[in-house]
Amino acid sequence: MAIEQSPTTIETPLVSLTPKATDKLREVLSKQERQDLALRVYVTPGGCSGFSYGMTFADGTEEDDAIVVQDGVRVVVDPMSAMYLKGSEIDFVDALMGG
Repeated sequence: MAIEQSPTTIETPLVSLTPKATDKLREVLSKQERQDLALRVYVTPGGCSGFSYGMTFADGTEEDDAIVVQDGVRVVVDPMSAMYLKGSEIDFVDALMGG
């Protein structure tokens, strides 16, 4: 008798936050006194220098945005950026040169 095992699929999260990043984002968002804000993470083409990565606070989402919620913090990513950010981890480092 043969036993068939189905393959295990492990879904890679689009983006994740370290505990330090989550704590800092909660702190910053609480000072804004707006519960509707989310962290928008994006990638823009940079020509010869490659891609540029950025973050900003967003007060809304687009219909095709991916929304990741981790420990109460919302992260919003547009579809084009999602292709390049899948599996990324966002951290917070308190240093003059960004660590």
